[in-house]
Amino acid sequence: MVTRLTHAAITGYEDDIRAFNDRKIAACAKHFIGMVAQIGNRITQEGMHTYKIDRGNTSISEEELKRVHLPPYLEALNAGVKTYDQF
Repeated sequence: MVTRLTHAAITGYEDDIRAFNDRKIAACAKHFIGMVAQIGNRITQEGMHTYKIDRGNTSISEEELKRVHLPPYLEALNAGVKTYDQF
């Protein structure tokens, strides 16, 4: 389902939409494969402010990476996504 929605979203965003006065939207493939499976989304506090640290280690098997996380990312590339997040 996510793979099909990925393709639909990218083609929808990047199609030639005249309603935006000929302006176009570039979809972004965020985040790199497996980043959503990170462990330990930590919270840190600095003074009065609390921040969520959204970087960490991804601990999944190669099988899960290929079965769950890779297909939507590849579909984004196949759909012609124009931008991607940092690696």
